Amino acid sequence: MYVLAALSGRGVVCSSQRFGCKLGVMDVFGDKDCLNSAAFWRHIGTCFPGQTGIDSKKFLNSLSVFKIYGFKGLIIGSGFEGKYDILRQANEILPLYANSLSVFKCLENPVLFFETLKLLEVPFPQVNFSAESFENLGSDWILKDLGSSGGCGIKKKFGRKSKSSEYFQKQLPGTAVSLSFFADGQNFMPLGYSKPVTTKQSNLPFVFLWFGWSG
Repeated sequence: MYVLAALSGRGVVCSSQRFGCKLGVMDVFGDKDCLNSAAFWRHIGTCFPGQTGIDSKKFLNSLSVFKIYGFKGLIIGSGFEGKYDILRQANEILPLYANSLSVFKCLENPVLFFETLKLLEVPFPQVNFSAESFENLGSDWILKDLGSSGGCGIKKKFGRKSKSSEYFQKQLPGTAVSLSFFADGQNFMPLGYSKPVTTKQSNLPFVFLWFGWSG
């Protein structure tokens, strides 16, 4: 049996149950559906008001508990962006089934990411790598962080670039959706589209509340 660790394990653990696959779960929210579907659950969220994230110490301690209970491997979801030292430590406790850490680092390099999109002829909004703040940029620009998830790395009007994974992007009108898919480097198989419901938290205008599956 395997354990899933993520900000929210609900979607994966509920889907896996439909195929007769039981998972252990470590996540932040522990909603009713997740608790009813998980073989075993542990809370790994931060304890600071207004902050949603994974507590590294809780995660590693909980992973050791899952090992004691006979779980054989670790699968990760969102919430581990930039936590590569923690994932290395986790891999020493239970085998980590995920992309290599070098792949994650490549995905968090804005220049490499958008150069790859150009090579693949995938269209994208105008981006700015040289700006350090919103000064001299129009009101239709946002600051994004490739090392984030759930809309927690998107800022508007306020904030300065402080990480190599951040960049400025022109905001376009329209409906935001995301595509989930399987890929092997040559081929991909779409699974479905999600339309996020968002809310504003402090200076974060697009924090995700919920994803509606429409596959």
